[in-house]
Amino acid sequence: MSERHLALHVSDPAWFRQERAFLSSHRVHDLMLPFRPRVEMEETAARAVQELSLHAFPTLCDRIYLGNEFCPYLEWSDEEVLCACELAADNGFQLSLVSGVTPECDFSRRLGLVRRLAARFGAMEVVANDWGFLSTLSGLGVMPVAGRLLFRNKRLPRLSRSVLPDALDPGLVAGEVAGAQLTELAECPWDAPWERYVAARVGLSRADVEMTPQGLRAAPGGLPLSLHLPFTFVTGGGACPVAQLRVRDGRTTCSRRCRSTAIQPRFPVRTWSLVQVGQTVFFSSHSLAGHYLSMERIDRIVLEPGLPM
Repeated sequence: MSERHLALHVSDPAWFRQERAFLSSHRVHDLMLPFRPRVEMEETAARAVQELSLHAFPTLCDRIYLGNEFCPYLEWSDEEVLCACELAADNGFQLSLVSGVTPECDFSRRLGLVRRLAARFGAMEVVANDWGFLSTLSGLGVMPVAGRLLFRNKRLPRLSRSVLPDALDPGLVAGEVAGAQLTELAECPWDAPWERYVAARVGLSRADVEMTPQGLRAAPGGLPLSLHLPFTFVTGGGACPVAQLRVRDGRTTCSRRCRSTAIQPRFPVRTWSLVQVGQTVFFSSHSLAGHYLSMERIDRIVLEPGLPM
């Protein structure tokens, strides 16, 4: 297996500025906990990651992912991005800028920011979570990366042992259906012909993936993959139940109560433990790490010290 690298995903610029020990040492064990309230899922995942880091991946981090892809009201300002990039670069880290869904009215500003960053920091990565924005990055002097929102594998699939999907062989007996479904659902989207074509056309350098229960079947020799660990997002969008929006000078801002509030659903039957932060639902997928860390194409771990909100 080729050398595997470790990156840290920073979704909150205020927390990143306090990480002086980590910035100096690059050691995962020097990370402080995010200072917002933590839910039980985060505590359990943090302990599991500490154990994994002892033997499954490097403890020294060489790259920082900066930004939040899940909510437009958690988007970093240009000043926050520039300051965080300066801080990370001054401490010897490579840079990956994370961009969320990009509305048309924001294209020009975000592309202008990318050009400024490329001029200042060189060929940094830009992790795009929007097909339109991804298609505009070639030729800007950066390395385009397909973000995890573009990783279209089914989250928490509902599998049936009796209802046969149209796409499967109708000759299968009921007991074989679930296995056939899992095989289909585990296929890596970036190995599909049309996504390979898109990757080549936009000059993708790699793609971000997450851990889903059905596993991942990725053919050797394809696009390099970066694995987010330990959290997987299930769904997002729609109205945020804790949003407190206000408009000032024509700009809508939010009080960001999601940074101090979490919703934990309860179900009458046993299922994956879920938590909703803002408008996005996550589960902790660290129990699946063994399967994913055995994959040759996953040559980067993107570690998240807490829920990425």
